[in-house]
Amino acid sequence: MAKKPRPSRPADAAKIAAKKARRAERQQREAEERAREARKAKLRRLGYPGIGLIVFALVVLFVYNAVKPGPEIEGVERMPDRGSRHVAPGEPVNYDTATPTSGTHASTSARCGVITAGLPLEFAVHDLEHGVVVVWYRPDLEEALLPDLRALIDQWDSHVLVAPNPGITEPIVATAWNRLQRFDTVGEGLTEFINVYRNRGPESVPCDIEDL
Repeated sequence: MAKKPRPSRPADAAKIAAKKARRAERQQREAEERAREARKAKLRRLGYPGIGLIVFALVVLFVYNAVKPGPEIEGVERMPDRGSRHVAPGEPVNYDTATPTSGTHASTSARCGVITAGLPLEFAVHDLEHGVVVVWYRPDLEEALLPDLRALIDQWDSHVLVAPNPGITEPIVATAWNRLQRFDTVGEGLTEFINVYRNRGPESVPCDIEDL
């Protein structure tokens, strides 16, 4: 009479499962090793010139993404970049314009928001470096312009600064880093300038709008 097959014991089932797990692990290691060898073979086929081209292309892509220009608005003046050197506290700074958009500036920046007192130009330029849009208005038009300017900057929570500037002849001059545009009134053009050039300075530094 034929013997009946002996049923598997729990210990045998555990051994079988462990053996399968080891086999799967070995197969995975072998697949990873084959993939590594394939990559090495591909690089060997490319040779050093090919590898250099790939590295160069990656570097170019990285640099482009880091410094690629943002959108521009027709009519906005592109001002020359005069650098971004800091001076020691108390050291005088002179500008050849009442609305500088770059250049040597103070090591301290102003808080964002509305400033009705005077704002030193060297402080304003430091704000521009941080990506702030500085909106200058003519002090003699404060009564007409300031309420609308206050309402305007309520659209943003940072990186906008409004201040009087006795050196301008236009009602409003908006400045960003190396950008400038003049306005007669508070309107859509000024809103667009702020939207496009805000946070476009060479440095990214927080500047929350505060009630000053």
